[in-house]
Amino acid sequence: MTTGSVADVLATHTGNAVRLGVADAPAAVQVLVAAGFAARDEGGLGVVVDDAPDPALVTKALADHQRYVSWLQPQQADLEDVFLQLTADPVAAPDPTAGDPS
Repeated sequence: MTTGSVADVLATHTGNAVRLGVADAPAAVQVLVAAGFAARDEGGLGVVVDDAPDPALVTKALADHQRYVSWLQPQQADLEDVFLQLTADPVAAPDPTAGDPS
């Protein structure tokens, strides 16, 4: 069971991901992956870096290759995401009584 304010619950389900805008997203993703980041291009939604505890290192890696960030925002889970995580059915254990009735 999860308890707390909405802000607290969202904060506990939010990681270190950031989303950013950059002129050449495919090239930026290549730079970030080469620098050791897990990054992906989400088209018009920007580039997502999944684990960026220090976003300054992301911007530095890009700037070192003349790729400049136009905007950057931390990714936060929304209520729907958290609700779906909390209410997801756990993998059901096999029922030992539902077998061959011999």
